[in-house]
Amino acid sequence: MYKIIALDMDETLLQPNKTISAEDRDALIKAQEMGIYVVLATGRPIFGIRKYIDELQIPDKGYAVCFNGAEVTTIDTKELIYNEKLNGDDLHYLANLAKELNVNMHGFDKNGCFSEKMSKFTNLEITLNHIDLNYVKYDDFKPDHEIIKIMYVDEPEYLDSVIKKFPKEIYDRFNIVKSAPFFLEFLKPTADKWYAIEALAKHLGIKNEEIMTFGDEKNDYLMIKNAGLGIAMGNAIDEVKKVAKFVTVKNYENGIAYALNKFIFNK
Repeated sequence: MYKIIALDMDETLLQPNKTISAEDRDALIKAQEMGIYVVLATGRPIFGIRKYIDELQIPDKGYAVCFNGAEVTTIDTKELIYNEKLNGDDLHYLANLAKELNVNMHGFDKNGCFSEKMSKFTNLEITLNHIDLNYVKYDDFKPDHEIIKIMYVDEPEYLDSVIKKFPKEIYDRFNIVKSAPFFLEFLKPTADKWYAIEALAKHLGIKNEEIMTFGDEKNDYLMIKNAGLGIAMGNAIDEVKKVAKFVTVKNYENGIAYALNKFIFNK
């Protein structure tokens, strides 16, 4: 019996228009009625997923994996189960590199999203999460300032060209994941959706083999590979499909409900 269902959101749980289908919603509510924890595992902050939490009827004492695994919080945000953050030194390093490579950048700290300037994809970020942008100067951040994550954001082809110019040491210093073709995220090496889910499971006394996960992108790779039942969406990248134990139908074909009917409800 699976006791945790952890779900990526964009291109997994959400339809192309950023809504949850009635079929997927009803299936996830039914799973919770059976005592299963439904956990959203996303690159977004908790305040950027509140409407989806409410729609899925996840209780205040439930949990969410936010910022691609940098933290696990209770829905009421009164307890952090997992908390893996960067600092001001990391910000300065990435800001200097961003200037050298001429790529747009923003980040998140406890005050929300911050950047020195607005860009097309920073605007997309704050629009998706229904938040404001805090205009800052990166040089003003102290070395020990707690940073949740830092992002390079730009046109997909340009961002790919930037990645090819990265110094080798950057991969030792950060966990680097693409959450969308135009979003490249820098996290603490110990910040990953799977590490966060694993920490939550341990907190709840749940075994890894009792965890079901859904995802589609590179930032979902480890949680699909390591969960008891890692499920790739039909629209997932090949890299994720290869490590999945099951490939469901596409997100816009109610892929969540399809898999839950098969593995939870035995339909």
